[in-house]
Amino acid sequence: MQSMFVFFDMEQPLIQFFAEYLAMMGLGGCLAYYAARLIQRRYVSKE
Repeated sequence: MQSMFVFFDMEQPLIQFFAEYLAMMGLGGCLAYYAARLIQRRYVSKE
C-alpha cells in the first residue's frame, strides 16, 4: 500500500503555520482575481 506524501513540520510553531497558510491563500486569491480581470478584459474588448 502506498500513501501520499504529506509534509508537516511538527517543530513549526502554530502561529507560523497559520501565517504560512494565510499567505498561500492570499496568493491564490490574488492570482484568481487578476486572472478573472484578464479574462474579463478580453471578453469586453471583443464586443
